Amino acid sequence: FSGATWATYKGLSIPRTSMHMGISAALCSTACFGLERITGLLLENYVPTKQMDHQTQTLVSHGVGGLIGGAWVGSLFHGRFFPGLMLFTPLMLTIGVAQNFYEEAREDRIREILRSNAAQRLANAEGSSTNAESNE
Repeated sequence: FSGATWATYKGLSIPRTSMHMGISAALCSTACFGLERITGLLLENYVPTKQMDHQTQTLVSHGVGGLIGGAWVGSLFHGRFFPGLMLFTPLMLTIGVAQNFYEEAREDRIREILRSNAAQRLANAEGSSTNAESNE
């Protein structure tokens, strides 16, 4: 959509500009998230959880993905690594923080559901034992 908008604004070929913007977005995301995943796997396998908890590992892996991936993308598109690094590092760190919030909310919801199910089972067990006693 943004490629078509840009092409219309500049008077360029819409299909060609849209394709170029799509390829650029794919290259940027692959560079940043690919390096983030590699860093995440290295941290999970080689850094003990006593030294670094899961949330910190997530932030570090996203930060490294933004640093290296952003520098790589900046050098490819602008010939300078610093602009890409300055754009993608905060972006990837923001994604890491959002991922940590999501995982925490998800775990809280799972705990809430498990507590609710346990309370319901306990109530059902008490109800069935009361019914069994009244039948005798």
